[in-house]
Order: sequence, then C-alpha cells, then structure tokens
Amino acid sequence: MKIGKIVLGKLNNWIGERAVPRAIQLHKQAFLEEQKPVPNLHQPKLHLPLVLHYPRSFVVQTSGLDHKKKRDYNFMGALFNENVYERRKWIIDFAQQHFTDHSYYCITDASHDYQPLGIYDQTLSNLGKRFIPRKVAHDKKSSFDEAYFKVMLDSKYTLCPAGDAWWSMRFFESIMCKSIPILESPDHAWRSRFERMIGYKFYTTSDQVEYREDWIEENYSKFLECQTFLSRNKDKSVALLSRVEEMLLGIDNLAKSLS
Repeated sequence: MKIGKIVLGKLNNWIGERAVPRAIQLHKQAFLEEQKPVPNLHQPKLHLPLVLHYPRSFVVQTSGLDHKKKRDYNFMGALFNENVYERRKWIIDFAQQHFTDHSYYCITDASHDYQPLGIYDQTLSNLGKRFIPRKVAHDKKSSFDEAYFKVMLDSKYTLCPAGDAWWSMRFFESIMCKSIPILESPDHAWRSRFERMIGYKFYTTSDQVEYREDWIEENYSKFLECQTFLSRNKDKSVALLSRVEEMLLGIDNLAKSLS
C-alpha cells in the first residue's frame, strides 16, 4: 500500500499542480471545438492535463477586440476569499506603490464597506457586476468574460497572483491578451512541468519593468503553438502529449495495483 502511494505522490510532484474546474472545462472545450476526442481527465488522483489548452473561440474573440494599450497595470479578480487571500495579498502593496490614474484595479469579491485604494480602484462601482467562476454553475465556468479580457487587452502589464493553487489561469490569459504578466514568484508561471518548458517571458515584483513588444510577440507565438489548436503542427504535439498521458495513466494503474 505504501509503495503505491509513494509512486503516485512522486508522479504528481513530477507533473505539477492539479487543474482547477474552470481549466478542465476550457481544456475540454478546446478539443470539442476542433471535433477531436476529448482526453480522459477523470483521474481523481492524477494531475492532468499535462498542458492546458484554450479554445479557438477564445483566441478569435480576444484577437477581434481592441488591443491598444490605454493602461499601464491592471488586476481584476477575487482577493478576500479564504482560499486565495494569502497568495494574493501582495497585490495590495504593489497597487499602492505602482498603480496610477492609468491603471485598473477591481476586486470582484469585495463587500459594500470596502475602502478603495485610490483613483484607479473601480471595485465599488462594479460590485456584483463581474463574472466570478467559483460562483457560477459548473457548465458556465468556461464562459467567455469579455469585460475581464478587455481589461487585460487594454493593459501593458497584468498582475497574476496565484489562486486556489500556486498557479493562476490569469497568467496564460494575460499572454493571450498580449499583456506582460507580473508575478510574486517565478514558480507561479506554470502548473505542470510541461507548461514550465514553454518558456514564457514575465516579470516578478522585484524586477524593474519595461514594456517589451518583442516579449509580447514571443509569448503570444508560444501560446498559440503550445496551448491552442491554431498551430499547423499541433496534431503532432497533441499526439505526443496524449501518448505521454497514456503512459502516466498506465503508471497510475500500476500504483493503484500496488496500493
């Protein structure tokens, strides 16, 4: 029994963090939109997929919106939920130090007695108006939130704090919106070992930031290549990942048999 648990534990440590429900929904939607077989992700103890994919429709919709950078920094999302606060509280100090009247800050789970941080803080004017994935039905978690993506599309930089786990989908979504991610730690730039290998460019809170269009284009190109089905060579890479996932499932079954 101990051997099986040890094998499974080491396997998941090697893969990375478990995907959140919204990530699973979007990954499935990406395959369905391409009329491809949806991979088996119903593995309660195995942290799949190896690389999160985004639906073609999300890329098409974001690319069709205005990309002119009217803002410097932005953050829009939950903060006070007990599952995320410790990982996200750094954004408060960062906003107070760096946000300007050209920034956008909106906390989606704030209460009516919330005290705005400054002129850039639009929290109170948006109470109850923003899409919060954790509060919607399971089949609605993958909805395209145009307001959320517009803010990132408008911004040079997006704060990407960790969420329910050490990573956040916002990191990948900011790249899709051609906004440079800012993280508290480099470890928050990936969920799995395979996503880490993509090699996205980003800043951490200790860096002096500079808007780099070459980073923007490099990140976007890697995103399309590795996390969407818009690449010409995508079928080969997906087939390879599928074979690796099948191998891991085989190891998982072996671990179960040893438990």
